[in-house]
Parts: sequence; structure tokens; C-alpha cells
Amino acid sequence: MNKRFVETVKTVLIALLALLAVVLFFAVRYYSSGSEYEVGGLHFLQKDPVAETTGDISAAAMPAAVSVRTPEGCFVPLADGGALEDIYTRCTPALREALGTAGEPVEIDRHRWQTLLSQQGVYFAFDYPVELSALASWLGTDFSWQGSASALLMTAGEEDTLWLYVNHGDSFSGYATQAKYPSAELEGIKANGGEFACLLSDDVYKKIDPDALVVEEMDNYFPTLTVGLPLSDSELREDILEHLGVNPYADYSVFTGGMLYLYNDFRLAISSDGTFELDVYATDALALEDAPVYDDPAAAAVEAARRLVQSTIAESCAEARVMCTGVEGGNGVYTVTFAYYVNGVRVSTGGSDAAKITVTEGKITAADMIFRSYTESGEESYVLSPGYAAALIPGGQMKLVYTDSGGTAAVNWQG
Repeated sequence: MNKRFVETVKTVLIALLALLAVVLFFAVRYYSSGSEYEVGGLHFLQKDPVAETTGDISAAAMPAAVSVRTPEGCFVPLADGGALEDIYTRCTPALREALGTAGEPVEIDRHRWQTLLSQQGVYFAFDYPVELSALASWLGTDFSWQGSASALLMTAGEEDTLWLYVNHGDSFSGYATQAKYPSAELEGIKANGGEFACLLSDDVYKKIDPDALVVEEMDNYFPTLTVGLPLSDSELREDILEHLGVNPYADYSVFTGGMLYLYNDFRLAISSDGTFELDVYATDALALEDAPVYDDPAAAAVEAARRLVQSTIAESCAEARVMCTGVEGGNGVYTVTFAYYVNGVRVSTGGSDAAKITVTEGKITAADMIFRSYTESGEESYVLSPGYAAALIPGGQMKLVYTDSGGTAAVNWQG
């Protein structure tokens, strides 16, 4: 009797364990990846859709340089990404309203632009010509006129009304707006001796871009950076593949210094030196979430590219941040580029973009990325004062740039 009872209990336990294993299997499949399907011999994990109403595109709209002129003087946050972002955030509501209420453009000349630079106002310079319609779309409004901006200037008119001025690269325009100049938002900002090259008396500054921002009393010592190769981490590679909807344990080919996934719908090469090359032959081959819909196609393309970058190189860059540096294209096909920045200073990665993303009709169709991490090494390097640098590199913007030379990165002037 006892033996028969024991056998019965064992049978029941085995059945319960088998049932539990089945339940766990389907639970993991459901909660971790949604459904699974196969394309071109490769297993994909289809992510469950996530409801989202708006996109975060601040990194796309972020300027590369800023200045604030107060009655006491000019403040230029040199090598201070936190201050730059803080000022832009303070001014974003006013800029949004200015773009949305801008009247008919009035053309101004270089002399008038230079005079305006000497008056109380906020100046934003971008690393690439930003389409004003795209900038307005990112900020949640519409812009009624055509044109791009390499720089924007907001000044205070009568009764603190805001005038918006645009440097188009080869011409200048002014727009009356219904916005208010953000005087209250800019309280507490103190001048630090910064100035535009065109407003400095020293003849040496006449050799460089007249709108270059200069801080003559700058600190000449800047931290050097330690450069890391995060893509060598197998866990990071698996996370990236899973984000793309690719099974990280699928078959791949090995070549010198990397791995190659080659299938009917896409090609993906991951190298130990940090390079990541993706070519997509079918726009629905990757399980990426759709970006929010924007009326402006350039804005939509940047947002789609930004989402990919945010979940890949931006997740592993340590003390750096990744910002958009260019948008080119049209007719549904756009190329969007990004670069690393540390403390507001751009990092040069051997002449290549940190990321170059091709977007076709809102879908990622190609991506070339360089995975890097940057951390302060604890050491410093000496940088020439602006006056000496202007004499050596005439004709350019004269910007501070980190040069990634492999294991380390140091700051220097670049024309």
C-alpha cells in the first residue's frame, strides 16, 4: 500500500512539474519578447508595441554653441555642456512661440546682424544648417516660411517683445513675433568675458569667422579622456541585437576582428574596433518601434534616427552625449549624422561620424556607427589661448575639439 501511494505521488509531481515548465516557457516568451517569427533564415523577436504620444528630440534640436548678452556683458559657456543645455532649456518656450508666430521675413545685411550681436540677446549656433520648419516641428509648433538656420538670435524689442533673427549661412533675416523675450528665465546669468570675434578689437580675430565665440580669459587646461571600446562587451552586443529584434544566438560568420550576420533582408557587421555596419534590404526586417508622426519629413527622419542612436551608442558612451550634427536629403530619403560631445566639446572620431543613419520613408535602411566610451582620465592637457590660436588657424570657426587618437582624447583648436 505504501509503495503504491509513493508511486502515485511521484506521478502527480512529475505531471505538475511538466505543466509548470510549459507555463514558464510561454510566460517568458510572452513577457520578454512578444511573438517570434523567421525571415531569411534568421529568427526575430517581435517586440510588443508601446504606446507613445510624443518623442524626445532635444538632442536633435540642441545648439552646439550659445551666448547670452546681458547689460553687464556676454556669457559664453565654453566647454560646459551643462550650462549650454540649461540656457537652451530656459529659452525653449520662447523660441517655440517665436517660431510659431513669426511674421513675414525682412532681409537684413551683415552690418545690421553684427550690430544686433552687440545688443542684449540670446544666440544659438548649430553644427549644421537646421531647417526651420523641422526645428519648429521638433519643438511642437509650425513655421510658416522657408529656410534653414546656421544660427539664431533672439533680441528684446519694445515692451520685451521678441525679435527672431536668422543667419542662413549666406544671408540674414529678421522676424517680428508675438513671443516675449525670456528676461525672467535668464536672470542670474553673469558675464564671463565671452565675445564674438567680430566685436573684439584685436586684429588677430579678424582672420577667423566673425561669428566665432571667444573667451579670452579661458582656462588653458582641459581634462584628457580615456577612450573605451564598449562593443567588445558581449552583453552589450546581445542587448543591441535584441533591441533590433535579432536573436543574439542566431548563426553568424566570423571574420578577422568581428562577426557578420548575412541574410536575405539585411546585412550586419560588428567589429571589435567598435564599428557597426547595418544595411537593411526590406524596411520591415527590423523590429523597431515606429517614431511619432511629424508633418515635416526631415523632423520625422531625425527622430527615427535619434531613437536608434539613443538605444545603441548613446547607451554606452559613459560621460559623453550624442547629438545630431546633420540632416541631408529629400523625397523620402534622408541621411542623419551624429557626433559625440563631452562637456559641450565635440569629439572627432577619425574623420568619420559617430553615427550615420539612412532613413527611407521613416524607416531605418542603413546605419554606420562607431561605438566609443569617454571618461575623464584624471590628467589635463594645455590648450593655446584664443589669440594665439586665431593667429595659427585663420579663416575658420576656431572651435575646441577633442581628437580621439585611440586610447586617449585631448582638446585642441580646430579651424
